[in-house]
Amino acid sequence: MNGKNVSLFIDEHLKQVRGLVQQVRVDGRPVDVASTNKQLAERIESAMREINQQVVLT
Repeated sequence: MNGKNVSLFIDEHLKQVRGLVQQVRVDGRPVDVASTNKQLAERIESAMREINQQVVLT
């Protein structure tokens, strides 16, 4: 995510990522989607803060 076409990322790509994560197995068990979603949300929020800081600085 580089701050461009955020709506495409949110509307399409996140759905695809979630679908992929739901298919992943570790030692035959599904991945903890709640934990993965939390980590993903934290990274997205961090990226958005960085973008907002760059906008303010320019």
